[in-house]
Amino acid sequence: MEKKINEKNEKLNKLDKLEEMNNQLVSFAQSFNSLNTSVEQNKKSIEEVNKKLDLSSQYAKRNSLRFYGFDENDDDIVQVVVDFISNILKVPCTIQDIDCAFRIGKSVKNDGKPRSVLVNFVNNWKRSQVFAAKKNLKKSVTNIVIFEDLTKGRYEALLAAKEKYGRDKAWSAGGKIFVLHDGRKCLYNFGESA
Repeated sequence: MEKKINEKNEKLNKLDKLEEMNNQLVSFAQSFNSLNTSVEQNKKSIEEVNKKLDLSSQYAKRNSLRFYGFDENDDDIVQVVVDFISNILKVPCTIQDIDCAFRIGKSVKNDGKPRSVLVNFVNNWKRSQVFAAKKNLKKSVTNIVIFEDLTKGRYEALLAAKEKYGRDKAWSAGGKIFVLHDGRKCLYNFGESA
């Protein structure tokens, strides 16, 4: 009889241990779910912060344009840009209209491909005049092209839009990406994939 009581006690002890382990598993599962919820909330917060950072970064670039195609030489790049804007784009421009201009990236002498030039104008009004006048480049024999200075995310979105809709049917204006879709100008959604 005592043996049976001991066996039953052992079984009860095992059941107690199993119940304790089950309670621990339930507790771990609840903790895991709570952590998962926190991770999802953090992801959403990070996405929101990244959107605000991109917006702020693009706002900081509002007075800038990128010029591609200027030959690499020792000439004063600011003067080269001023002459180009005045003579080719036919927009009145002086050195006082430009805050700074410099080449982007490492100098690669033997590459043959000139680095782009980032031009930061003193005000957005002059920058907008120059950007609007880029249509005059179609009439000229120059190889210079002008693009807005976009954040990395917006630049990648522009490339994706050009790939999806065609090179001539995607462009940027005011830091926003637009596409010509079914003959209509549409704002390209930032999260759209190509």
